[in-house]
Amino acid sequence: MLWMARAALTRSTGSEDVIFTQKRVGQGVGLDRLFEIEKLKTLGPDKKPLSPLSGWFRKTGIDELAQIANIRRGEMSVCGYRPTIPSPSPGTTSFEEIMDNLSSTPALQRRWKYVTASSNPGVVSSYGLHQHTHKERDPNEFEIRAEMDVQDAMGASIATNAALIGSFIWIALQQRLQ
Repeated sequence: MLWMARAALTRSTGSEDVIFTQKRVGQGVGLDRLFEIEKLKTLGPDKKPLSPLSGWFRKTGIDELAQIANIRRGEMSVCGYRPTIPSPSPGTTSFEEIMDNLSSTPALQRRWKYVTASSNPGVVSSYGLHQHTHKERDPNEFEIRAEMDVQDAMGASIATNAALIGSFIWIALQQRLQ
């Protein structure tokens, strides 16, 4: 499936360079373990879709399929907390930003730090699904994210992971029909 998506994207954009990589914080304490997350490249430098197909890939989450390589290397899991970037950049949330914003809730901050230190981030996460269904940013976004990340890690089971994957597929199908 990944190779079909990659071939289709290559054909629709006319570029062989269809894999996008970005540094993310992996399992470990703080910024100790960085890895390069892989995604199918769907946006150009102007932050607009490279082609109608790439826009659809992004909308449905198919661009995440390239992260299978991260799973195979042991850097990510299928389900887990949403991986963060190491330092702030426009439109994204960094590890440091989350830690700073959780300082008013030290118990949650400790639990979130423990989860990110002791488990791999996931391709599918409750917070990622939340972002697909809630386009408006909530004033308590950092707490919401941390709670969902902790819940994903601490409550992980075959049943909860299957439910997360099922929800991801359901949202992708809904996006496809729009």
